[in-house]
Amino acid sequence: MDQIIPLAHEFQVSDVNQIVEDGGADAAHELGSQIGLQHSLQGANTASETLLRFKPNEALPIHSLPTEIFLQVIHHHTLPYLRNNYYRRIITLSMVCSRWYNVIRDSPPLWSRIYASDSLEVVGMALQRSSSHYLDIVLESFELGSQARDDIRTFFATLRPHNDRWRNVEASARFPWMHVVTDAFKGSAPNLERLSVTDQDTVSSSVEVDLFGGAVPQLKHLTLNGVSVRWSSEVVRGLKVIDLSWICFPSANTILDILSHSLQLQRAVIRRCTTGTVAMDSSPSVQLPNLSFLQLDLGRLEKVDWALDRIEVPKPCSFATSFRAGEDIEDFLSHKVLKWISKWKPPAQLPLDGFLLDIDHAEMIVEMSMPDHPEPLSFAIEASGPGWADQFQLTLRRLISEFVSWTKTCTTFRLKLGYAPPQSKDCSTAQFIIQELTRLPPVTSLEISTIGEDSLLDTLIREGNASVFQSVRTLSFSMMGAIDSTRTLEWISSTVRTINDSAAMSSNELNHRQLQRIEVWVPFDVDLSETGVVKATVKDLEAIVGYGKVFIVDDI
Repeated sequence: MDQIIPLAHEFQVSDVNQIVEDGGADAAHELGSQIGLQHSLQGANTASETLLRFKPNEALPIHSLPTEIFLQVIHHHTLPYLRNNYYRRIITLSMVCSRWYNVIRDSPPLWSRIYASDSLEVVGMALQRSSSHYLDIVLESFELGSQARDDIRTFFATLRPHNDRWRNVEASARFPWMHVVTDAFKGSAPNLERLSVTDQDTVSSSVEVDLFGGAVPQLKHLTLNGVSVRWSSEVVRGLKVIDLSWICFPSANTILDILSHSLQLQRAVIRRCTTGTVAMDSSPSVQLPNLSFLQLDLGRLEKVDWALDRIEVPKPCSFATSFRAGEDIEDFLSHKVLKWISKWKPPAQLPLDGFLLDIDHAEMIVEMSMPDHPEPLSFAIEASGPGWADQFQLTLRRLISEFVSWTKTCTTFRLKLGYAPPQSKDCSTAQFIIQELTRLPPVTSLEISTIGEDSLLDTLIREGNASVFQSVRTLSFSMMGAIDSTRTLEWISSTVRTINDSAAMSSNELNHRQLQRIEVWVPFDVDLSETGVVKATVKDLEAIVGYGKVFIVDDI
C-alpha cells in the first residue's frame, strides 16, 4: 500500500508548538510546501521501485477521496489523540501537503476541541477556526503548572464569550482550585449537552454550588465527582445519564427526588456516596421506564435496600452495588437479587446467547446476553473493608447459585479474570473458584484483564488447575501497558502454551479442542513495533496454536 511521507517528516512533534508560536500553522505550511515529492513507497517490488521511487503526492489514492470521506479518515486517525496532544497531531497532519493543509484548516469540526493544557495561542486559533461549531472543552488541572489557579481563570475567561457554543464540558481540578472552576459556570449555557465536574481531592462533598443558574435546557448527561450542587436546580432535571460519586446527600429521599425529575433516565450511577438520614417512611416510589443500568452504593446495604424498594423499573435493567465486611450480604442477595433479576427471565424456549462471569479482586460481575435485548444484562457486587475474604466467597457462591440454572442453555460461557482475591481462612482462592466453576458450563472464552504473578489466572495455573480451561476456544489479554512489555509478552506465551496443552489433552479430537483465536490488546500509546517484540511474540504464539490465529489489537 502506498504510504504518504509527511513533507516535514524531519521535524519532531516537539517542534510543532514552536512552529505554532512563531507563525501558526501558516508557517508550518510554508515549511512543508517546499517539498513536493514522496520519495519512498512501502511494499513495492524491486522492478517497480525504481519507476515509482519519486511520485507526486497528489497521485496517491487518498488524494482522490471526496473531502467528506477524507475528513472522516482524519477524524478516525485522531481518535487516539483526543486525550493526548490532539492539536500537535492535527498540525502535523496539515504539514503533509497544501491540500491537507487547506482542508484541515477550513474544517471547523476538527478545531472544536478546546484544551486548557494548550497555549492561549492554540486555544485562540481553535476558537477562530471552529467558526460557529459547538465546542468540547477539557480541563485537567494536573496538566497545568504552578500557576494553575490563574491559568484556569484565564482559560475560562477566554471561553466565556463563546458560552452559547459550549456543548461538552469536562473539568477536573484539585480542591484548592475547584471554586475557580465553579465560578466559571455562573452564566447560562443554552446548548450544553454534557457536563462532568471532578474534585480530585474531596471524598464527601456536601457544600452545594449553583451551576449555570440552572440555565442548561439541553443538558442530558451529568457527572459530578466530589462536587455537590443545589439538588432542586434545573441542572438535575430531564437527564438521560447521571453519575454522582463521593457526595454526602442530606438524606436518602434527596436521591429519590433527583431520580424522579428525570423520567427519561437511561443510566443512573450513585457510588461512594453517603446520606445524612434514611427516612423509613412510606416515601412514594419512582417510576423509571427507560432505565437500563442502575448502580447504588450508599455506604450501607440498609440504605441501598431502602432505595431499591422505592425504584420501579418495569423492564430488564442491570444493577451494581457494594457491601462492607460484616454486613448481611446473604440476606440482601436472597431478597434483592431474586426480585431484580425476575424481570430478566426470557421465555423458556429462548436460550441465552451467552453468560459472563467476571472476577477481579473484590468485584464480581455476572452478565447475561439475551435474544432480542440490545445490551447484556449484568449484576455486580463489590466487597470492601477488612476481613471480607470469607464473605467474598459466600457472595460468589450465592451469585452462581442464582444463575446456574440459566446457564444450561447458554451457547457461550465467557470467564474474565483480573486480580486474585485474598485468601480465605477456610479455603484457598484457587480451590474455591475451581469448585464453583465446575457448577457452570465449560468455559469457551477466557479474557485476562490482569497479567503477571498477581493475576487470578496465574494463581490458578500455579496451583495446577489449568484443566478448567480445557474447553477454551478464544483467549484474549489486555492491560499490556501496565508492566514491562517484554516480560508481559513472555508471560503471555507461557500462559498460552499451558492452556493450549490443557485443551489438547482433553480430547482425542485435537483439531476441535485447541485454541482457535488469541487476541493481545495493546494500548495505542505503547509502541512496540520498532523493537520487534510484537512480531517475535506473534511468531512464538503461532508456533503454539497455528498460523492465522493470533491478533494484535489496538486498545483505543
